[in-house]
Amino acid sequence: MTERPGQGTETLEQQHARVIHEFCTLLLDLTAQGPLVVGIDDVQYADRLSLQFLSSLTRRIAAKPILLVLNE
Repeated sequence: MTERPGQGTETLEQQHARVIHEFCTLLLDLTAQGPLVVGIDDVQYADRLSLQFLSSLTRRIAAKPILLVLNE
């Protein structure tokens, strides 16, 4: 496995932020193929990192054909 330059010096928070950004970007890119539905069940049990991802995604989907469904 090849490491990215500077990857070894990234903090855990920076790694999480990068992964959240990359995953949001991936989902947004999928909308080029058509509308997208993202369903999250048992959201009340989500951990802090998952909630950060959902918050980031929510901020970025305003003009995209994405339906975000959160279930309890």
